[in-house]
Amino acid sequence: MEWNSARLKWPVLSGENQADSKPADKTQPHPLFAAKNFADLCKVGLALTWPLALAALLAVVVLVMILLRR
Repeated sequence: MEWNSARLKWPVLSGENQADSKPADKTQPHPLFAAKNFADLCKVGLALTWPLALAALLAVVVLVMILLRR
């Protein structure tokens, strides 16, 4: 209920630009990924997740070292 009254007060919350009121085309992919094939997308995914994988691997190594020390 609050959201609807806020949308009436501030049209920017509706997601529409005041200059043109036509809805945005949601079928176009993000320009970053528009001309990429599957292999390139896999490389982007690896580039985004390798720091997390490295941190998890480091945590496992530290845990194993602590358990073996006892």
